[in-house]
Parts: sequence; C-alpha cells; structure tokens
Amino acid sequence: MLLPFAPLMKPPADTSAEQWLRRCVTAAERAPVEKAVRDDLVATLGIFSALAYDEAFVNQLIKEEIVQESTFFQHHLERATKRLEAETERRTQEALEQGLEQGLEQGLEQGLEQGAKKGAIEVILSFLSSKFQPRAVYALRPLLENIENLEQLKQLGSAAAEAESLETFLQTLGAQTNSQNGTDTP
Repeated sequence: MLLPFAPLMKPPADTSAEQWLRRCVTAAERAPVEKAVRDDLVATLGIFSALAYDEAFVNQLIKEEIVQESTFFQHHLERATKRLEAETERRTQEALEQGLEQGLEQGLEQGLEQGAKKGAIEVILSFLSSKFQPRAVYALRPLLENIENLEQLKQLGSAAAEAESLETFLQTLGAQTNSQNGTDTP
C-alpha cells in the first residue's frame, strides 16, 4: 500500500498542503485493513509527512497512541530498550568501579554506596531520557542526588522504567522524597 507516501506527492490543484495532509491521515485511519496494519500505515505516514510538513502540525493530526501501538514503533522501542539496558549496565559498571576507587580512598563501604547511588541515578536518568525530553529529565539530577537511601533510588529506577509520562514519575519522586523527609512515614 502506497498510502504512507501520499503526503510527499503534490496535492490536487484545489487542495492546500494542510488539507491534503488531513485527507491522507483520514484515509490511513479509515483504511479497510486490520487495526495493526492501519496503525503501521498511520505511523509510517507520519514519518514521511514529517519530511514535508511542519512536525508540530503532523503531531496534531496523528494520535501518539496510534504511533506507539504500531509494530514499527514497538520494534524500534525494543531495540532502543536493549541498547539502553546495555548502556545502563556499562554505566552501572563504570559507576561501581568509580565507587570502588573512591571507596579505597575514603573507606570501602562509603565508596561502594556512593558508586551504587551514582549508578542508580544514571539508570534512572537513562530510562527517563530515552522516553521523555532529555533536558527536562536531566534537570531532575539534583533532586535524585539528594536522596540518600539506595533502596529508594532502586525503587525509583523501576518507576522510571515503567513511567508512562514524566508527570507520573515526578509524582513517584515526590512521594519518595516526602517519605525520606518523614512527612509521609506511617
């Protein structure tokens, strides 16, 4: 099906570029095929549309949920997740090694704790920056560095991996911070 390429074609004479893109998106969303195929059509149409149209306009027309359900997106998400896990493992190993060095200078126990904490923070930031705006994510570093409890950081690492939005993660972070400060302790 050539529908994803349609936005790259010249629109009919009586149709503006924006109207043409709307018609293309509507045609893809109504294509008489299985939902999974339709989601892939819409996702690839969005990719090609971004070559010729303003990205913000394309994002207004194409629902993010449809793109996220496409096999194309899922495939790339899986690949990115595997790369992220490998990078996270590497960074964790580096952080542990750095922590070990610091531990020899300042005391083995304190260094390992700091290295593990730094590694946990890097894991959290890596997970979040792969899914959300990296600039906003790295602004969280000072908040994460204020958390002393390694177990809380590990829990935040799991929350970062599962977070569907940065706001959801921030709520979890707020609850952890309140718990650490004793304002939420049972």
